[in-house]
Parts: sequence; C-alpha cells; structure tokens
Amino acid sequence: GILEEGIEVVFFGTDKGEVAIRDVKMMQNFARSMSLDDAMNPDNLLCYEMNGAALPAANGFPLRLITPGWYGIANVKWLERI
Repeated sequence: GILEEGIEVVFFGTDKGEVAIRDVKMMQNFARSMSLDDAMNPDNLLCYEMNGAALPAANGFPLRLITPGWYGIANVKWLERI
C-alpha cells in the first residue's frame, strides 16, 4: 500500500548498470520515480502481454510499465518491484 506520508512511487526494473559517484563505482538498478498523482493515472498500463501473447523478453518480460505521454525512458522494462 501507499504510506500516509508517501509523496511518490518508484518502479524498479531488473536491469543494472555501473555508475560512478564521487569516484566510487557502484551497481544501480534502473528505476523511475513518479508523483503519486502521475503513478495513479488510470491511463498507465502494467503490460504482461503484447498482441495476445506473452510479452517478449526484449520488450520487458515479465512486466513492463507503460506511461502514455511520458518519454519512453519512463516505460520501465523488466519491472521487478513497485
């Protein structure tokens, strides 16, 4: 559920990358943060199928967030956790 003091929702994918922060390299999962209002938009989709078949791995299997009106980078692939 949403915490009473919550102000945003974070969608985490399984894809990872190495980032350097102050000369320290660390692994970080891809994630997209949205305000509660944006995250609760009824136009958002959690997709597990495409054209009547299971979502292909290249398109984000097992679950992909689609956020209409946002840049494609907001469409988290391989969604693991919200």
